[in-house]
Formats: sequence, C-alpha cells, structure tokens
Amino acid sequence: MIEFQDAEGVIRSWLLDSGLVGDRAYFSLPEGARTLPCVLMTRVGGVPRWDLDQARIQFDVFGNTKHEAASVAYQLAAMLENLKPTRNSALTGAEIESLFPQGVPTDPYRRYVLDATIGVRTANA
Repeated sequence: MIEFQDAEGVIRSWLLDSGLVGDRAYFSLPEGARTLPCVLMTRVGGVPRWDLDQARIQFDVFGNTKHEAASVAYQLAAMLENLKPTRNSALTGAEIESLFPQGVPTDPYRRYVLDATIGVRTANA
C-alpha cells in the first residue's frame, strides 16, 4: 500500500524552516490582527503517483505594501526554483506556474499570488 506524505505539511515545514516569513505560514488566515508579511498556502491540485506527489500549491503572499508582498513573493519563487532533491528531504523540486499581483487599491493589505507544482516523495519511496 502506498503511504503518501502530508504534502502541504512538508512544504509548510520547509517554508517555516527557511525563515522567510518567520512563523507566519498558514493554511487559513488567523482571525483578527495579523503580522505581515505572511503566506497563506492552499493545495489547488496535483497528481499523486506511485512514489511522488506532484502537489500544486497556491501561495498567497500578503504584505503591508505592494513592494513588501512582491519582495517576499519573488524571494519565495527563487527559493522554489532552487529547490533540489536531497537524500534527507521529501521535497524533490518545484516548477513555478504563475506569479502575479492580486487585489484592489482599497484593500487594507497587498497580495501576490504564486502558483507552483512541488514534488513530494511518498513516505515509502
């Protein structure tokens, strides 16, 4: 039987370990006041195979300003593009699908959306 990793959990742990947004990587935004920048992660697709889960993840990057959101989003994109498989990591690499600003000027915060497909080894691979 194939035992799949919690792909979203593995990717979130990698993001938290990077220190890019401190401990502000979420699956749902916390109620009330938020410290920015922060990243909201949502799995929007992907295909689990025998030994690899190709998880399509949408990263919503929020910042106090457009510049801050863009800076964090582009740093995250660079980190994903440089992601290489290692013996000790479940992550095998990533492909950026899109990166664009989202929102309207009247929003209290600014947001960039980054979509990426990220390979995550299965637990028994």
